[in-house]
Amino acid sequence: MGYAIKIATMLKDFVWGFKISDLSYGYLAGSTATTQLKPYGRIFVDLNIHCGPNDMANLITKIIEGKPEIISISASSGIQSIKQAVENRGSSEIFASTIPTFLNKEEVEEIYGGSLRLKVLQLTRWSLSGGVQGITCPGSEVQFLKNHEEFKDKDLKIIVSAVSSSKHKLDNDDQCNRIILSDAIRNGADHIVVGREVLESKDPIKAIKRIQKEIKAARKYSS
Repeated sequence: MGYAIKIATMLKDFVWGFKISDLSYGYLAGSTATTQLKPYGRIFVDLNIHCGPNDMANLITKIIEGKPEIISISASSGIQSIKQAVENRGSSEIFASTIPTFLNKEEVEEIYGGSLRLKVLQLTRWSLSGGVQGITCPGSEVQFLKNHEEFKDKDLKIIVSAVSSSKHKLDNDDQCNRIILSDAIRNGADHIVVGREVLESKDPIKAIKRIQKEIKAARKYSS
């Protein structure tokens, strides 16, 4: 937590906010970590919660005590669990996670019984039926979803994680669906999550400025 506050203090004027995951584990830890980091920016509590409707309602009710801007849940929890998250969200936005970026093509087909694109489409439909404010998905699928006929009037907001700038190479990368930052922006991502490229940098502010420059160039190209 001390290191998180140090990084947040350093970067607070350069980013939308901060994603916390393992710092949020446990009922009380979620609101405590959020409360401590709120002075430095918006908070995305990325727990990807996967549980039944009653447990979902209880967990969301506890997490919103810290008033995070965004909370992630698993779309594969089902429509009823998604609805419970939305009903109990308070002022927080609920984003449903479709397919995790750490699964490879074979794992996706074995676990979900279909191709990555097919299952992302199905889980996006579930998520919107449950009333979520947005979804998370692999960056490769953003353009497909944004251009899909049935979502064009839905104001679909998408978070993309496993993002790296074109000039950065990660060691021991555990993500199978990583995407270059400029491609994520051009595909239509509304938010991007960049982690180790900044956290492991000797100069986090320099890393953030490099990323901002790449975002600006990608937006200019897209327009």
